[in-house]
Amino acid sequence: MKKRLTNNLFLKIVSVMIAILVWLLIANINDPVVTKTYTIPVSIQNGAYIESISKTYRVEASEQVVTVILRGHSSLVENRSHDIQAVADLTQIVDMNTKPYVMVPITVTCKGLEAENITVIPQNMKVVIEEVESQEFVVGVNTGGTSPDSEFWIGTGSLTANPAKVTIMGPASLIQKIDSVVATVDVSYMKRDTVKECDLIVFDKNGDKLTENQMNYLRFKNMTEPTVEVQVGLWKVRTEVSLEVNVSGSPGSGYEVNDILMTPAKINVAGTEEALQLLKSNNNTIKIPIVLSGETEDFETTIDLTKYLPDDINLASDTQSAIAHVSIMPTGSKQFTVSTKNISGINLDRYKAVYETDKLTVRITGDPEALTKVNENTVKPVIDFQGVEPGTSELPVQITLPEGCTLLEDLTVSVQIMELE
Repeated sequence: MKKRLTNNLFLKIVSVMIAILVWLLIANINDPVVTKTYTIPVSIQNGAYIESISKTYRVEASEQVVTVILRGHSSLVENRSHDIQAVADLTQIVDMNTKPYVMVPITVTCKGLEAENITVIPQNMKVVIEEVESQEFVVGVNTGGTSPDSEFWIGTGSLTANPAKVTIMGPASLIQKIDSVVATVDVSYMKRDTVKECDLIVFDKNGDKLTENQMNYLRFKNMTEPTVEVQVGLWKVRTEVSLEVNVSGSPGSGYEVNDILMTPAKINVAGTEEALQLLKSNNNTIKIPIVLSGETEDFETTIDLTKYLPDDINLASDTQSAIAHVSIMPTGSKQFTVSTKNISGINLDRYKAVYETDKLTVRITGDPEALTKVNENTVKPVIDFQGVEPGTSELPVQITLPEGCTLLEDLTVSVQIMELE
């Protein structure tokens, strides 16, 4: 038996070695050794260690991810991103006194792989150690461009936050960047007074929102989450409120106010129930004062409507102003309008005329009795188109007036002349 085992011993050893080599070759073909690269977020641990020495820390977002390279058989390193853990333990700070940041070693592990088969880039995290600072901010409230139901308006001072101010604590350099704290409340289609919980948004001095990473280093005193309650108060809208002009002072000697045209003549407002009831008792009219001081010709003035609104009344539109056109005419004169539809055209055989305005303003002076006989129904405007070519022209308008009346100013109208088809 022993002799049989030792026969051809060399050949048997070679056969075993060949079998092992074949097995290794097949294994490497089916499960080769490879490298795989992953981008992994870094978990920061033991932040309380920094707080225990009355400091705080801050890490830039770019420092909170690392590149991890795994080397090994494909079956061990493929699709392992969820098995990789990268940790920066703040108790392992290399030197607390380095500026502007300290270095913290990053430890990476992956189940089933030895440390020598794991490469991490970079190997350290830059952490800024700072003094803790706190500052108080008033909470601003806005609607973010949303609007309630069309019958309602956000009343003046009717967006209030509770609490009205907050204290924010964090790294000094970050606190010093903060400009404002705002709660944005969505009031879309709202029909009644409402209280809503709203997130606080923090803006820096450039008007930019703080990033999620920056917000992670802030603490809001006495708050588990940075939210406030916003009280929304709605005012009822009143439409078709008239603007009435009260004139004081006088135009120039020998002149008088002929007419005052307000644009717009009516506005929409919103207010409390009491204020709207008082407005109703005043015929839903808001009075606008205009002071004259010797004017001898027409003029326009822009009026800031917000100055003349009653208490607890607000404009229910984006229009904040109106324009008053004041017509000043010589004493004993008259003004009226004539429709351009009533203009008679002569020498217009081959053309048609399209007027670029629908009305003409006629201003006349003369004997008071004669003036009473002149109005838009008695004058007959005429245009002579002799020699006029196709195109747009400013043409004189002729009217016949009774004896004793004259025009204060010539009449012209812009006309587009077109050939008949």
